[in-house]
Amino acid sequence: MTTAWLARWTVAMGLATLLLLGGCAAAGTIPSAFEQALGPIQPASVDSVFPAAILEAAAPRRSELLLFDAAHGAESSPSRVQLRIELNERRDSLLLEQRDASDRLLQREEYVRAPQGWALARSTTPKRAVLTEYVPPMLQFPRALAPQEPVERNVQVLVHPLRNPSSLQQRGRAANRVEFVGQQTVHTAQGQAIDASLVRLTFTGVFGLARVQRVTELWLAPRLGVVALRVRERVTALGALVSAIDQALLLDRQLEASPTVSTSR
Repeated sequence: MTTAWLARWTVAMGLATLLLLGGCAAAGTIPSAFEQALGPIQPASVDSVFPAAILEAAAPRRSELLLFDAAHGAESSPSRVQLRIELNERRDSLLLEQRDASDRLLQREEYVRAPQGWALARSTTPKRAVLTEYVPPMLQFPRALAPQEPVERNVQVLVHPLRNPSSLQQRGRAANRVEFVGQQTVHTAQGQAIDASLVRLTFTGVFGLARVQRVTELWLAPRLGVVALRVRERVTALGALVSAIDQALLLDRQLEASPTVSTSR
């Protein structure tokens, strides 16, 4: 092994560690309770789904969801997470937050209104102590999404340390693909059957010698917003697997609506 190769490997490992979602590697599989809550995927019964309108109409809202994590094993009991959707008074900025049972922030995503829908401008992950910025903002919730007509965007990804957001910690590039997969029935933890549209987002990022592949599946329902969510992420460096993450959220119950707040910075 040459010194130069070892140096490249060391850099790749550092970048991969930086990019880990939540900073932990998954072991095992998602508890079957989550997958059993999903009915079979059916072909789309509508010409288009409208993710931006569904998300916007659900705000303001607070929901309690069950968090399933493959890192805890297939037999583990889920923890509880609050998902908050907030829209500012000008209705041009939208906030998605995940908080644990003690109201500790797990993740914050800040969206801006774009001509094509809601686009992710930045995300904050306190556990990793980073703020991630997308330039231009990355379209996540299109106004309209037709079957077999995915929307694709290329963006720059800028990673900033949370303690000093004005400094740059890492730069990369990414491609993001949003597609309407079909219709699926989601059975909530309370046993309610909800007809939802399944939207899949595939994010592929390159950060030097590290590569991130993240697939996010969103189950969206009118008036409710996000009723289930699954994130699967793989981080590799020089072709070697560094980390694999598999987490899912399933609606348990709706809480009272959140007050509308300003999400401007």
